[in-house]
Amino acid sequence: MRFIWREPLGRSVRVRGKTAGAEKTASPLSENVEMYLETVFVLTEQGGRARTTDVAHGWRVAPSSATEMIQRLAGAGYLEYEPYHGVELTAKGLTLARGVVRKHRLLETFLTREVGLKGPRVAEYACEMEHVLPEEVERWMCATLGHPTESPLGGAIPPGACCARARR
Repeated sequence: MRFIWREPLGRSVRVRGKTAGAEKTASPLSENVEMYLETVFVLTEQGGRARTTDVAHGWRVAPSSATEMIQRLAGAGYLEYEPYHGVELTAKGLTLARGVVRKHRLLETFLTREVGLKGPRVAEYACEMEHVLPEEVERWMCATLGHPTESPLGGAIPPGACCARARR
């Protein structure tokens, strides 16, 4: 099997391995980029723009480091950034961030309901797994959980295509 790893802003690198199956494509973005988009999503979930300082605080980095990454993501079309006025997701960024948040919150629900985990470790494990969870497993998990709309830790679970089909 050949794996295609997409670097943060779209460069592809081929890696060969000896696993049965067809060619797979890893997430089109790096984990770091996904996390920045997820952070902006969570900060803007109730509307408005995210302040750069809030993004930096969430990442525990200097505001200048957060601004640099935000500018890169804005240049790639994932964010709209206006200096001193904050940042928000573009349609392209919103689609990707919503997918990451969906996986995260589905994992929180699965780990709580099905595995029986409790406490802050649930969010930590969900964060570690959200970046590598295949869409097929995400759909299976959502259906198995009955297409939940809210995570047990709080926060709406963005609906997926499987949820729309299940409601028909």
